Parts: sequence; C-alpha cells; structure tokens
Amino acid sequence: MGPDMVKELFDISGKVWVITGAAGTVGYRLSNYIADSGASVVAIDIDERVKELSLRNKNIKNYVCNMTSIADVEETALKIIKDCGRVDVLVNLICTFGKGLLVDEMTYEQWSRDIEINLNTTFISCKVFGKHMKENNCGKIINFASTASYFYVTGSPKASYCTSKGGIVMLTKSLAYEWAPYNINVNAIAPGFIDWRENIFTEGKDSQYSEKELERINRLPFRRFARVKDLLGPIVMLGSKASDYMTGEIIMVDGGCSILI
Repeated sequence: MGPDMVKELFDISGKVWVITGAAGTVGYRLSNYIADSGASVVAIDIDERVKELSLRNKNIKNYVCNMTSIADVEETALKIIKDCGRVDVLVNLICTFGKGLLVDEMTYEQWSRDIEINLNTTFISCKVFGKHMKENNCGKIINFASTASYFYVTGSPKASYCTSKGGIVMLTKSLAYEWAPYNINVNAIAPGFIDWRENIFTEGKDSQYSEKELERINRLPFRRFARVKDLLGPIVMLGSKASDYMTGEIIMVDGGCSILI
C-alpha cells in the first residue's frame, strides 16, 4: 500500500456485494449507497419491489428469491455466480419483528415463522454463498444482529425476535471459527432502533412521532433513532480490507442505547 493507505483499506469499488432483504428499510438505501461507491450490488428479496433498484441504479442487479427455501437460494446463487463471476461480500438483512406477542399468546406456528425468517434465512444464505466463497478462498459476511440479541427491549413482547437475533450472534461466531481457514471473515452489526420512516415504501413518513416513539427517543443519548447512513461506515469497514483481521465480532451501532438498557 502506498500513501493512500486509508483510501485503499476502505475501497470497495469493483467488489460484488450480495444484499438480501434489499427491499426492506435498511436494504433499499444500503444497496444504493454501496452501488454509488463503485461496487456491483446484487439485491435479493422476495418482494417484487426489489426490481426498482436496478431501474434506478445501473450498478445494481436484482433477483426475486424466497430466502426461506434452500433450493430457491441455491438456484439464485448459481445465476448470480454466472452473471457476476463471484461474490465478495454478503450482507444478510432479512428480518421480521413478528406480532410482538407474549409467549403464552403465541402459537408454535407464529414462533416458527419468526425464527425461520430471521435466523434460518441467515443460515441458508451463509451456507449457500459461503460455499462459493470457500471455493475462492476469500470473502466477507456481514450478518444483522440487534441490541435485542443481548437485551430484552421493553415496550412490547419480542421473545421470538430476541431469540432469533441472539441466534444470529452465535451463528456468526461459529462460522467465523469454521471458515477462518478459508480467509472468510464473518462479523455482524447490532443496530438499535432504526427510524421506520427510512423505508421508502412506507406511508405516513411525514406523521408525527407517537407518544411511545418520543418516549424511546428521549431515552437515547443522541435523542434520535438511527438512520441507514449511520450504519454505512461500519458496514463498509466490515466489507473492505480494513477488517481483514476481524472475525466473529458483533459491532453495536445503537447510538448508545445499550448503555442504558
């Protein structure tokens, strides 16, 4: 590395980034941010609206895929490898908050569905795309955990959500150990509260914060919810050479929320 060492460390141009859950609150904006930085983005979602990404940005390819089906993911991964040649970075964003039910109120089917969407899709995605990374003997995987991976978030019951996000933490650490011999870094981001108004498909973005939201905001050190751009720096770091000696780490990006929990 020369005099521009810092720039080289964080340079992601020319890399192929696969982002799952790309039609969601974080995924849609993140896909554009990463593509605008010169990377080639592969946006995946079961939601057909993911197709809008490639219409707006020439550096984004989109694929509609049911990430709860390993057969669908394997088929989609083969198409991606054929179209793009390789996968350098994988970001797993698929998430549901569920219905916020108490365990006594929750059916087993509801529990299973939340675990399937949050945890099982992360496992399937890592397993399928990790296979291609192992063949290339390199890769970066960024999973999305949560402050709820460690703390019960008061205000609404989220047993299934917290459990699934806790599972992502240990899946991340397990894969980090198993795949280190293949030069694959596996880390995770643990955000706090993200402003739902960041979702471009959601109506009511101009509405006032609810009393419950204001109560939460007033408890946060920065007195605001996170925006997607607040997550961008740590994500770029984990997807670049800057994180070559980091693996199995869970980075809290919660605006100090966990200080108070």
